[in-house]
Amino acid sequence: MTLTVTLRDFQAFAQERMAQGLANPDQFRDRFKEILDFAVANEAPMDAEANAYFENLLETIATTFEQGLRNVADSPDKRRMLRAIAGTRKKHHKAETFLKRLGMRYWANSVLLIPWLEFRATVPRRPSLLAT
Repeated sequence: MTLTVTLRDFQAFAQERMAQGLANPDQFRDRFKEILDFAVANEAPMDAEANAYFENLLETIATTFEQGLRNVADSPDKRRMLRAIAGTRKKHHKAETFLKRLGMRYWANSVLLIPWLEFRATVPRRPSLLAT
């Protein structure tokens, strides 16, 4: 027997944890993570309304973070956060996915190393001026 997670079920779960997180800001991250974990673990049995509610919740959180970053000076951390936000909206690619779509191999430690080595192997080498 498969149980369905309804909109009402999900709202009750999420609202309880959000209230706890808002009441104690030190716990907000953990409570929000519980909501995300619950949604991911129960994605299949969630009905369409519950899924839509979750998507809306993610969009609201992403927009809140995005607005908070507007006045932050440009930095690698800010760009990383903006890429993560764009990723939740499927508006940003990951290098691994991008390279796979281009038909290139991907190596976790260096996105460009393997394509560079493959390219470099095809380029004729000039004789070294230091060689005698």
